[in-house]
Amino acid sequence: MKTLVILVSLAGVAHAQPAEQPETETPTSTWSIDGGSHTRWLGATSGAILTSEAMHGSRITLGRSLTTVSARHRELDVGLFARWVYAEASGTIFQNLDTDLSQHALTGGLRVDAPLWWRTRLVGQAEAGMARTALTVTQDAMTPVQDHSWGLYAAASLGADLAIHDGPKFRLGLAIDLGYTVTAPVELHALPGDRPDENLSIPTSYASIGKLDTRGVTYSMALRGSF
Repeated sequence: MKTLVILVSLAGVAHAQPAEQPETETPTSTWSIDGGSHTRWLGATSGAILTSEAMHGSRITLGRSLTTVSARHRELDVGLFARWVYAEASGTIFQNLDTDLSQHALTGGLRVDAPLWWRTRLVGQAEAGMARTALTVTQDAMTPVQDHSWGLYAAASLGADLAIHDGPKFRLGLAIDLGYTVTAPVELHALPGDRPDENLSIPTSYASIGKLDTRGVTYSMALRGSF
């Protein structure tokens, strides 16, 4: 009789406490998009001569997570991204010539995210692509001279991403990055802004402004949504 009571009791405990279900994995974000500001302090002499100001602008990034890698007991998220960057600055040379410098860059790169603490992630990025650099020099009512050229563009940064909202299907974070941008020097010429079409004018040589290098330290702040 005792044996029967013990068996019944064990059966009741087993029914009251079902076997633990395997933990389900938290869904991870696959795509991300961010937009924000871009600031670059020109570090090369050719850029610093044209303007003493930093280049300011904006950037938009579309990213996609590829895989996760374990390193030192941390899950690193590895992904790719495509980015558009715009920045501009103005200055004065020779006391009476006004300069307007602008740059558009199209790049692609690799991003690695690692959980840091609480809702913060450590983010490392490396990118490369092409940039269109344009320069306009004006003086009062005189005809401005301007030119543009394409060159190589590369950058690397390290920053943090603090989650404002961290849900299973959507994450909104504030990303801050500090890095360095390297650009291939591009040669520009003093071409009149209202020059006629090349097929309708006599070929004329214009003075070379020289090679312009827009490399420098960069700072970016953006809102990044992951879904």
